[in-house]
This record gives sequence, structure tokens and C-alpha cells, in this order.
Amino acid sequence: MRARLDGEYGVKGLCVGGPCIIGRNGVEKMVELDLTDEEKAAFAKSVGVVKKTFDEAEAMLKGM
Repeated sequence: MRARLDGEYGVKGLCVGGPCIIGRNGVEKMVELDLTDEEKAAFAKSVGVVKKTFDEAEAMLKGM
């Protein structure tokens, strides 16, 4: 599930995929798992791609 992170996994303000608890009001809580170093690196790479895309979209919108 994609949800906006608020400090989980060291990420704040981006929507990325991760395990979470869903309730009647949507995402109720993100679940932080203990990741291996390899998993942390892969997650950081993924977050970097999401941030780059977000920043590019934001710059494009500002230029309109």
C-alpha cells in the first residue's frame, strides 16, 4: 500500500509503498519492519526515484 510517510524508515512527506494497517478511515498506521542492510539500500534507492519524480513534477507545475 502506498501511504505518506511521516518519519518512518527515515522518510518524511513522500508517498511510497510499505506495510500498513488499514481501517475504515484508510491508512491508520505504517508498520516499520527491521530491514537488512541490503533491503535498506534498495528502499533508499526506491525512495530516491520517487523523490526525483516528485521534484520534477513539482518543477514542471511551477513552470506552467
